[in-house]
Amino acid sequence: MTTSIGSFLFMLYLQQEGMGRPLNPPALTALALLIAESAPVAKELMIRLIINLLAEPSALGK
Repeated sequence: MTTSIGSFLFMLYLQQEGMGRPLNPPALTALALLIAESAPVAKELMIRLIINLLAEPSALGK
């Protein structure tokens, strides 16, 4: 349940930031598990990495 809420909030964040790329359910699940299973000290790095990978090239200049 927590992963579902976190995934929804992540998608909402991406949409608000103009990075609303469509992700299919398996891709979203994989990203949620990647963050959930990463080491606590690396979570922030993983989140930034995923956001940068999903960002449109024009959104990176913000």
